[in-house]
Amino acid sequence: IFEGLVQNARDHWSYGEIRDAKNRIDAILKLNLPKPWRAFALWTMARIHANEAQWATAASVGRSAANLMIEELNNANSWGTWFWTLWDDSFWTAAFSLRKAGKILDSADLLEFALRHSLNPNAKIKFRFWRARNLSQPRIAVVMKDAWPLPWYLRKFSNVGFWQPDQETGGADLYITTSEPPAGLTNRLEK
Repeated sequence: IFEGLVQNARDHWSYGEIRDAKNRIDAILKLNLPKPWRAFALWTMARIHANEAQWATAASVGRSAANLMIEELNNANSWGTWFWTLWDDSFWTAAFSLRKAGKILDSADLLEFALRHSLNPNAKIKFRFWRARNLSQPRIAVVMKDAWPLPWYLRKFSNVGFWQPDQETGGADLYITTSEPPAGLTNRLEK
């Protein structure tokens, strides 16, 4: 039922009925909802604010959704795919909005926390990439036999290194490699 109520508000938002969508979400938030469903409603509200370029409000509401999900971490063993997707989306919305509001370090800290706790491998890749984008000078390690044309694409970044698969890379904010990474790099990518 809760998901249907939130989806109804999202439908109104997609039809351009912003005020109506916000009112519906506000009404949903007045209900005594379990924390993940409350987070889902807040996450939707944050996306509405972000769509209107109200970045500070979107960041605040998105952070509230993320905080509710943090409170639910003790129950994470029983979470299904839907809850992990909500976890990722809550943090993603909050971090993106913080970044757009000019709070880059807060955004990076939030992404770091989400990355540490997410069980979704695809989200971990996405979080790592955005964390690197939030840094003013990300350390990028390219590990592959033939890296061309990556040197040309990455020329605007000042802190890029290129290694062969059998070389030790050291730490980096973002690793770029083949779909089957070298054995020495696999452990770093799993963290």
